[in-house]
Amino acid sequence: MRRIIVGLLLLLVGSGPVLAQDVLNPPSQFRIPCSGCAAYIGASHTGDTNKTTLATIAIPGGSIGPNGSLKITTMWSFTGTAGTKTPFINYGGTDFMNTNVTTAQLSARSEIQIFNKNSTSSQVGGANTVAGVGGTSSVSPTSSIDTTVSQNLTIACQLANAGDSCTLEAVVVQAVNP
Repeated sequence: MRRIIVGLLLLLVGSGPVLAQDVLNPPSQFRIPCSGCAAYIGASHTGDTNKTTLATIAIPGGSIGPNGSLKITTMWSFTGTAGTKTPFINYGGTDFMNTNVTTAQLSARSEIQIFNKNSTSSQVGGANTVAGVGGTSSVSPTSSIDTTVSQNLTIACQLANAGDSCTLEAVVVQAVNP
């Protein structure tokens, strides 16, 4: 089967080798429409216990309307079992994800969504967990970010033990407007 990767979606479409031009510029019948998407792959942190930014994505002002949202999907890998690792997702100065990954976890996927609450200056986020789906004992993060102005989305990681590592394998950011 021939494989074409579009964002985090894998399509099987016949046979033959996977060509770089197909991944970067897939034939039009295989393109997945994704309005307002940004993608980033690969950044690691190891060697100290400082909170380290792995990616910064500029979200243009007006990308999400009063009832719109940002959907952020990340894929992580971790090495070492000496201490916890803490991935962060921050938008406009507010942490919408900052949760500890246990020493036994070697990979994780998170999906969080930040919703405007019928206003371009009032938001609520989902469960503050790496899984991003399901219940939590934490209160949902809220903010009063002006989404009509460009804001940075930063993705970071902090290690409890400098000998461990945290890798942001991939991230896809989508602006969703109903």
